[in-house]
Amino acid sequence: LIFLLSETVHSQGKITVNDVSKLFNKGDFSAVVDLATKAIKEGADIPEFYYYLGMSYSKLKKNSEAIQFLKLFLDKADYSRNIVLFRSGFQEIVSIYKADKDYSSIVEFGNSFLEKLKAGKDVQQIEGFCKNILVGVYREVGNQKMSNNDYSGALQLYKKILEYKPDDVESMQKIALCYKSEGKKEEAAEYYLMSAIGWKSWSSKVDNLLALVDLIWDEEKFEDYAKKSEQDPVSYNVILAVNDIKKHNYNN
Repeated sequence: LIFLLSETVHSQGKITVNDVSKLFNKGDFSAVVDLATKAIKEGADIPEFYYYLGMSYSKLKKNSEAIQFLKLFLDKADYSRNIVLFRSGFQEIVSIYKADKDYSSIVEFGNSFLEKLKAGKDVQQIEGFCKNILVGVYREVGNQKMSNNDYSGALQLYKKILEYKPDDVESMQKIALCYKSEGKKEEAAEYYLMSAIGWKSWSSKVDNLLALVDLIWDEEKFEDYAKKSEQDPVSYNVILAVNDIKKHNYNN
């Protein structure tokens, strides 16, 4: 009986995640920091404490502390049990970096986090979510670099998108435009063709095909490019038709 009573008293004095989450939901972020910090100092190694610490520091505009504890949460948490918090924590770190325009840190953090995920099992859901977040950031920064005529920097980011989303035709088209702006006609033509094949709408295909034709008009490579596009009837026939136009075979 004495043993049971002592255990009850001890458990009543323990800080729980529920205690912390209630304070967080009330918006009392300073109290969350105090209580969660105390729990961790007392030996509680529960990942959620680090999550609420990081999120509270973020609300208090203490970004370095927020990133520190959210990264600890991501390292310690079981994503299969904490999927919602996992997503929230990852997105918060990206948002903090993004607000500071620290895009290089987003790239570094995102790549290192995805690398760690490779060691886990059944990570497709959280991995897909993280990649989508990063794709949005890469696209935004790539567009900014392109607007500033930094075509080399934009190329790297658009190609990074294709690593995560190989069928992203918008990025293919942007890569083609970057190469064209750098005077690299052959590389630009390849990506215009890839983009044309990838687009589903007829008008989008033709826009890219006309850009392709403009690049290869003076070369005798129409049949080569047509052969590369055999699986896509629109691209295949447009390229062959342009070849006939150049040769004045108008009936063909």
